[in-house]
Amino acid sequence: MANPTVAMPDQLPIFETHLKKRGRTWKWYVCTTDGDVVIQGSESRRRAARYNANRALLLTLLSVAHRSVRRGEPEPDHHISRRSRSAGRAQRDPLTGKMP
Repeated sequence: MANPTVAMPDQLPIFETHLKKRGRTWKWYVCTTDGDVVIQGSESRRRAARYNANRALLLTLLSVAHRSVRRGEPEPDHHISRRSRSAGRAQRDPLTGKMP
C-alpha cells in the first residue's frame, strides 16, 4: 500500500524557536516541528538570544518562501526597468536633449 501522506508543495514548513540556559550563556535554536535543528547560536543575554532566534526564524522563512517559487512558472513582474519602460517611447537626442 502506498504512503498515505501526500506532500503539499504549496505549504511552507513550520519552524519554532527554543531558548535554553547553558551555564552563563543562552543557547537559541530554530527547529522544525519534527525537532530537527535548522540554525543555532548562543548569546550572553536572554534578550539578545531571543532577538537573534526570532531574526534567524524570519530569515529562514524568507529564504524558504523564496525557494518555494515553482520552477518553470514565471515570477510576477513587479519591477520594470527604466530601459524596458522607455523602449516604446521616442528617445531624446543625447546631444541636444530635444525630442525627435
